[in-house]
Amino acid sequence: MDLGLTRLRAHATAILVAASAALAGAAAAAPFGGHHAPLVPAEACGTVVQLAAQADTTPFAARFASAETDGPLAGPAWWPPPPPRAAVAAELCRVVLRTPDRSGARRFFGDLLGGGEAASGARTTELVWPGGGRLCLEDHDGAPGIDRLELAGPAPERRVAGTRVVGA
Repeated sequence: MDLGLTRLRAHATAILVAASAALAGAAAAAPFGGHHAPLVPAEACGTVVQLAAQADTTPFAARFASAETDGPLAGPAWWPPPPPRAAVAAELCRVVLRTPDRSGARRFFGDLLGGGEAASGARTTELVWPGGGRLCLEDHDGAPGIDRLELAGPAPERRVAGTRVVGA
């Protein structure tokens, strides 16, 4: 379905307003405050997008330094602790998203979520964000969603949570 940018913005705004209203009372009780609004795969080109506004006014650099020394500030944790780091780290180069509607996905991730177009070809469009985030939109006739994560460094091909992870 090809949604216009105005309709996408209106839809995202309606979700944020509803989520803000629903979460306003819970934000004060939440350990970090703030508001969150998830966009489910049917609304986000086959992905899950979490829109969030954090109420914490501590500067990011201070929170990052604290997380480096004391671990992330989260609780209660509902996931197991991560395994030890690999001796040589791999770096995420880009996420590759398959989509039957590249134009709509381009408007969603580019116009609405701020990705700048870096390159476009016959079957792909590459978007980038400040800080180095990269997303490649690939034409695909099937269901939309993440096709693969491309890594630099030692990265033998494998599947993690159903998603292909490949060395670039």
